[in-house]
Amino acid sequence: MTTKTPKMAKRHYRYIAEIIQDLNISARQRKRLAVDFAAALAHTNPQFKYSTFVEYATKESINV
Repeated sequence: MTTKTPKMAKRHYRYIAEIIQDLNISARQRKRLAVDFAAALAHTNPQFKYSTFVEYATKESINV
């Protein structure tokens, strides 16, 4: 079975990063999760910015 790589855009990455931001986990766990997601998402779009995604996903959530 062949799995196609989804075509994703900035709005998709932002949505995923915001979910990671809002998780009730430690900063260390959040960083690990963001790095793992970034590695997986890097193959979905040649314009994907790994470091920008990790930075956005690991900043403190402003939603309370």
